[in-house]
Amino acid sequence: MLNNLKFLNLENCYLSGRIPSSLGNLSNLEYLDVSDNSLIGEVPTSFGRLLNLKVLDISDNLFNGFLEEAHFANLSQLHTLLIGYNEFLSLDVKSNWVPPFQLKSLDASSCIGCFKSKFPRWLQTQKRLVSLVLSNISISSGIPKWLDGQNLTTLDLSHNQIVGPIPHNIGYQMPNLEDLFLSTNFMNGSLPLSLCKLKNLAYVDLSNNGLFGKIEGCLLTSKLHLLDLSLNEFFGTFPHSHGNDLSNIEQLNLRSNSFEGSMPIVLKNSKILEFIDLEGNKFSGNIPTWVGDNLGNLQFLRLRDNQFNGTIPSNLCNLKNLQILDLAYNQLEGTILHNLSNFKVMMGNGRNEVSLVCRFRFPQLCYDGKKKVIQSIKLSNFNYSLSQLMLMVNIDLSKNHLVGFIPREITMLKGLIGLNLSHNNLTGKIPVGIGEAKSLESLDLSFNQLSGSIPKSLSELNSLGVLRLSHNNFSGNIPQEGHLSTFNDASSFDNNPYLCGNPLPVKCVDENVFKSPKIENQDQEDDKWEKWLLYLMIMFGYGVGFWGGVVALILKKNRRCAYFKFIDEIKDKILAAMKWR
Repeated sequence: MLNNLKFLNLENCYLSGRIPSSLGNLSNLEYLDVSDNSLIGEVPTSFGRLLNLKVLDISDNLFNGFLEEAHFANLSQLHTLLIGYNEFLSLDVKSNWVPPFQLKSLDASSCIGCFKSKFPRWLQTQKRLVSLVLSNISISSGIPKWLDGQNLTTLDLSHNQIVGPIPHNIGYQMPNLEDLFLSTNFMNGSLPLSLCKLKNLAYVDLSNNGLFGKIEGCLLTSKLHLLDLSLNEFFGTFPHSHGNDLSNIEQLNLRSNSFEGSMPIVLKNSKILEFIDLEGNKFSGNIPTWVGDNLGNLQFLRLRDNQFNGTIPSNLCNLKNLQILDLAYNQLEGTILHNLSNFKVMMGNGRNEVSLVCRFRFPQLCYDGKKKVIQSIKLSNFNYSLSQLMLMVNIDLSKNHLVGFIPREITMLKGLIGLNLSHNNLTGKIPVGIGEAKSLESLDLSFNQLSGSIPKSLSELNSLGVLRLSHNNFSGNIPQEGHLSTFNDASSFDNNPYLCGNPLPVKCVDENVFKSPKIENQDQEDDKWEKWLLYLMIMFGYGVGFWGGVVALILKKNRRCAYFKFIDEIKDKILAAMKWR
């Protein structure tokens, strides 16, 4: 019965153990997919008997040993070979081997031993390639010329050691290219103008190379869904598109270059944009209001380490799906946004979803752990894949010139994981209900001018792993209830001169001893007024007594006579005493 089986898909079925060699007896099998399991051992050579096999997918397993010529001996119909993510698997064929098949699609990503750090000669015999994915296999040469003239729509050579420039004629030699992934190599030079000939280019990742120069506007078309130029040496203003816009772009990453000027206006109508990362450039001016008005699908907005100024636009709160708002290390002024309850995901009312680009089109390529994104969540830089990062919810407004109070609405963000407001000029108190933000894992309010006591509700944040309240004007006793008692590092609280209690060395003897400057100054003012009031009362009493006596002597004759008689007697006694001496 199984001899007539043509289609067998066991993808992601939690399989383990070895593949039975009897699979090679399914002579009519055309499609075999055992990917994304935990299969081990060697791939059976009996696969070489599957005369009708067209698609073979053994990727994402734990296979070891060798794939030899015998495995492919009779597979003349094979057009799709997917062997990636088997890091202990090797391809052992003769240097002059000519395969019996003509592949349309080959994926050998992370198959470290498959090609021995170079492009295999047998690949030059494949004239029908449409998709070539050779990511992370330690290739250390330039892009070969024999790729010229291939009908490729997908080329992925990322995470290798490829050197040299992008071929200057790539737009002419691969005119149908849609997906170009060359990230994390040692490539240099400027972008060839022929890239503008690729009218169907949709996914471009050239990140983490040594590429430089200006970006041509002709590269920016409405076909683009992903553009990642991060970690290079590009400079100049980010261009307008030539007659088009980036209306279909979903992810734009320009991090760590030297772009300047205002925020790219070419994004103004990018209504499905989910991800913007402009960190580490020289962008300046105000954050435009069209970000909040037009980019309603935005989940990730990182503008940190630029030269943006002005106030934070209040309409950023229109971005209901926003999960990460990072405006740190700029020159922003004014107050913190107050309409924070509009952030649906931060409120804990929405699901954290990774982009459709990642989930459907390129799940193995698009930010799945090979592409790293750095986000200061817990006071130091951690590497996260985007799929991990999009499960985080974070606000970072540190290193700006913000003033005013921390808005009470911050306590309503029950989905918020990281909050960093450090190195600003914030005043007032920590909102009493901060403990309602139950998901907080990192809270940094250091280097501000905050005052008052530390709310006891902080002890209710059981997930809190990082707390920084140093360099403020907090006063009183540090609460020791609940989870807050686990923070034993004095650096979390130091440089608050009126704060006392563990873990600080200053003990709380009398709470009146530890008064904030405001309270102490008030007491000094009160003492000053009390002294003046006492002096006035004494002078008033003396005056009343003196003038009362004078008036009595004037008005009462008998008292006046008695008074002067008393004075004369005193005088006589004094004179007699002096004469006796």
